[in-house]
Amino acid sequence: YATCHPAISADGTKMIFSSNRPGGQGGMDLWSVEWNGSSWTAPVNLGATVNSAEKEIFTFMDKNGGLFYASDRWNGFGGLDLFVAQSTETTWSTPKNLGTGMNSDKDDFGIWVASDGVSCYFSSDRLGGRGGDDIYQWNCNFNSC
Repeated sequence: YATCHPAISADGTKMIFSSNRPGGQGGMDLWSVEWNGSSWTAPVNLGATVNSAEKEIFTFMDKNGGLFYASDRWNGFGGLDLFVAQSTETTWSTPKNLGTGMNSDKDDFGIWVASDGVSCYFSSDRLGGRGGDDIYQWNCNFNSC
């Protein structure tokens, strides 16, 4: 199986990554491991709230624990769309599609959010770019996501 696109929490104690390992929902799923002081714990699937039968890839965790990622799940605009989910003590919130503007009918992925929670950068192969996958800057208040 493949393992890719790791993101480490601001405090360095949690890592979320994509993998098609057995035990997932299908496609590439998001998995979590935690640092116990000397090693990483066994991977745990984030479950059906975050994962779909499609691909969940290109993870990023902001300083507030927001999990940003790309997915080609059924409720998107086409291609890969950007989503965010919030962690509680035991579960994840229903992922929120970041909407039009950030998402297009092409692949939108690889988001990085600045510590101010307002500025971000992401990649897209949308029309109007310079060709292939381009990097875009966007301003949106992710602190309210």
